[in-house]
Amino acid sequence: MKHIEKLLELPIKIILNNQILSDILCTPQDIDLLCIGWLLSEGLVKDYKDITRIRFNSDCSTVYIEAKCNSLIKSLSLKVSETLKKDINISKIYKKKISTELLDVLYKYGNILQDAQVKGLHGALLYNKDNTYIIQQDISRHCAIDKVIGYSIKHNVNIEKSMLFTTGRISSEFISKALNANISVIASIKYPSITAEIVAKDWGINIASHILTDKITVYPARTDLELSFDKIFLTA
Repeated sequence: MKHIEKLLELPIKIILNNQILSDILCTPQDIDLLCIGWLLSEGLVKDYKDITRIRFNSDCSTVYIEAKCNSLIKSLSLKVSETLKKDINISKIYKKKISTELLDVLYKYGNILQDAQVKGLHGALLYNKDNTYIIQQDISRHCAIDKVIGYSIKHNVNIEKSMLFTTGRISSEFISKALNANISVIASIKYPSITAEIVAKDWGINIASHILTDKITVYPARTDLELSFDKIFLTA
């Protein structure tokens, strides 16, 4: 694991269409990618083409964005609350029932992400079925994911057939980000929260957890899902 002496964490104010929208604490690198990914993963825009302009103030502490926004956005808390009212059974599939090809991908890219991780930072890796991948890091696990999504859509990477790897625990917010970005698989070196398991099942997102251990577990979006490399990309 790489090491740096000091880690910066600075607040970034996002102003969207002349309206103060959010303050985000992040590592002040690749802020444009962070903002692009955040807009998409929060459901505020559907595509990079919806963003017409991004500019910064002199010290890059404020980002001014002009974009065509989605006006029909339901809050994450409301979506989660609605899902938790449903009777949803969680399925778990363990290592011996997962195809060798899928296990190899999870191990390989989980290790690549862990080896690239800078001490004190969270990492996110987006793996595409053409065997290419992108890594981004941030002091915030959420921002690392937004940066890797932002890079992907800015550079026309097809993320619909991608796996998102994270060094952080998978929360319901991660599931929402994946859903808005059309990512159907999230993998982590840790376990997901119980709420994340439930909303992932309801929203058609497949979860793989503890991917670097013998306790690797997949929470499939469909009970009839065949845990092969190709089938895992299919959602409910």
